Amino acid sequence: MMSNLDTFSRPLHRYGDISANEPKLAIQTLTKPELYDQAEPKQLMAINSGVTELQPENAYVFGKLRVQFPTESVQREFNRIARLPGEKELDATSAKQLLSEDVNFDLAHDLDWILTVDGKDHYLLQARSDMELKQMIQSLVMTPGEIAYHVVTGVIGNNVTLQSGQSLPTLRCDYLMAFTFKEFINRICQETNIDEALATDMFEKLLLISNNPGRNVNDIALNYSMLNCMDVYQFSGQLAEHGSDNSKSYNFIGTEVVPAKIQGQKQLVDVIYKYRMRGSDQVILRACQVDVSHEYPYIIRPLEHYCPSP
Repeated sequence: MMSNLDTFSRPLHRYGDISANEPKLAIQTLTKPELYDQAEPKQLMAINSGVTELQPENAYVFGKLRVQFPTESVQREFNRIARLPGEKELDATSAKQLLSEDVNFDLAHDLDWILTVDGKDHYLLQARSDMELKQMIQSLVMTPGEIAYHVVTGVIGNNVTLQSGQSLPTLRCDYLMAFTFKEFINRICQETNIDEALATDMFEKLLLISNNPGRNVNDIALNYSMLNCMDVYQFSGQLAEHGSDNSKSYNFIGTEVVPAKIQGQKQLVDVIYKYRMRGSDQVILRACQVDVSHEYPYIIRPLEHYCPSP
């Protein structure tokens, strides 16, 4: 018997079909009647060659998830069940507490799940199935009093207009990872054995440059590497130890994403991390290589010395 976690979420009909499950086909229009003549097999092949498959637009977004009422009727129903006063904004703690109960889970389908980046709304998130939707509910509040970060891997769909008049592209949530700032710092320290202060300093700097929609290959590779390449933080710790006397200390100054020098059938990019010696123009370059060919990126070459092309 199929469990509830295996059933697909019901579509949000108020916004039309916002699913991005199936790639679209671009079909070349052929008007000459002779192309359909069975006696001309070569011309019939031209019809097939005119059909091209459009690749889905993938995303790897690092942001924060929030929920809102799409209509006043949904708001009234939520407040009635939760026995709350008529508030316009939906509190994350109240939403998690109410929607976590099985009898109220169906109401989660009727809410707007908004993924924000740098405080701005970027996507209307659609759970691929009830399993992802339940994960979204639980991720609203990870630890009381701490801000939760959300990483969503998925496929971007069409722009839709919300009941509020706001227009956002849809994002099918195929994979969700949520954590607090403290949890991620603890992970860095455990995997790299560097000091907590160093891990915090480096992660805060990377947070400033990760404010992107995560929908082009450069943004996807940057977001993925800063969250999954622990060598980046370990190398920062090594530089700190090397420059403990402040005479040869290096400061992280930024990143750059470029196509890999050797390309095959895959789409590979190098994420370059730059460090400058204090009081000098000397710059150290380190880079990891990320495969962004498909929806789920992955690191194929760890952080190592990088020599730019002449």
